[in-house]
Amino acid sequence: MLFAGGFVAGIIAAWGLGAVRGILESRSPDSPVETAPTHPPAPSSIEQPSRSQLPAGAPVPVDQGPPSMPLQASATNVTDVAQTITIQHLHPKLQAALKQYATLDDKDDRSGLADDVANLVDDEVPVRDVVEALGVMFHQERSIEVRINILNNLLNLDDPSSYQLIVQGADPNQPQEVRKAAISVLGGYDDTWAVPTLQQLLSDGDPEIRQAAQEALAQKTEPTASPFPLMR
Repeated sequence: MLFAGGFVAGIIAAWGLGAVRGILESRSPDSPVETAPTHPPAPSSIEQPSRSQLPAGAPVPVDQGPPSMPLQASATNVTDVAQTITIQHLHPKLQAALKQYATLDDKDDRSGLADDVANLVDDEVPVRDVVEALGVMFHQERSIEVRINILNNLLNLDDPSSYQLIVQGADPNQPQEVRKAAISVLGGYDDTWAVPTLQQLLSDGDPEIRQAAQEALAQKTEPTASPFPLMR
């Protein structure tokens, strides 16, 4: 009986040894040896995941989120800065007048200020600066009456630098009354610079503009010319 027990124990020991050997032989010789995990060196800077890499519902990192309030430029400030850049090269009196002009609500006050600007030539303000200031007023102005008054002031200045501005007053984009006034001013010049422009207006699509151009050309033959009356 002892012999039988020893025989069984030997079979079990042999089977266990074979199982261990089989496990060892099944492993690839290139298999890495498992070692205790090591911690990688800390990166020099922490990289935050992009929005597309974040899982749904995850909070946006603080340094990548939008500002709490959108940055918006003030339209009023932009307009003020643009006007300042436009007029900063003009005489200080003209700069002050233009800034005041933009604050006036009454058209009569604006028309009076345009007269004052035109009269600054008597204070030794360069006439070309005065013409440019009147041009700024003309382009800002919406009142037909005030625009016509500005055109009359340009005629009274009698300076070649005002010619292009007056031609702009005859542009088809201007109201008919302003166009007719500009044409009359062109006819009031003592020189012949306006003749080609007036001749082109003879073929304008508006019959009243054609008539005004014809009258302005005829006015060139008169010895003197005076400003036309303001509309009321």
